[in-house]
Amino acid sequence: MKEAYRCLRPGGVLESSEPSFLIESDDGTVNERSAWYRWPEIFDQYGEQTGPPFSVVRDGTQRQAMEEAGFNDLQEFNCKVGIARLQFASEIPIGAWPEDVKQRQLGQCAQAVMEKDALGFIVYPGTSIGWSIEQIEGYNAILQAEMASKTTHPWFLFLKVWGRKMPTSSVVA
Repeated sequence: MKEAYRCLRPGGVLESSEPSFLIESDDGTVNERSAWYRWPEIFDQYGEQTGPPFSVVRDGTQRQAMEEAGFNDLQEFNCKVGIARLQFASEIPIGAWPEDVKQRQLGQCAQAVMEKDALGFIVYPGTSIGWSIEQIEGYNAILQAEMASKTTHPWFLFLKVWGRKMPTSSVVA
């Protein structure tokens, strides 16, 4: 963030957007028996081994780094993604479970992305923490089945933080 601050023109704005890897549900459908429940464990263990953590949203790292870099007028927009009701964000559920037609369409798009990308997200971190390819493929199969089901209602937080580099004074003393 310090390098971004240094390169930004006075008055310029920087936005940092990060997803949380913690997958939750409001109705308890993401629980200890759910493949979604294990999703953050993979990335947390990988982060512990490699150094950079995957807990940026949980730890408040974005805001702290921007404050330390010198940004002012910091603001946050914490989106609860994947829910069926509005909570200060446009809703993007994962799956076709919402009753609202627009929400269902958005959820189907998000599900299509995850169906295509979930395995790609977990192969490297999974093998790095000691999972075999067979374990990863098995986990992915369970995750895919949960995504296809309308009985699991996952969501995750997506945090945007933005701040401004204060303009320099145009008054010459």
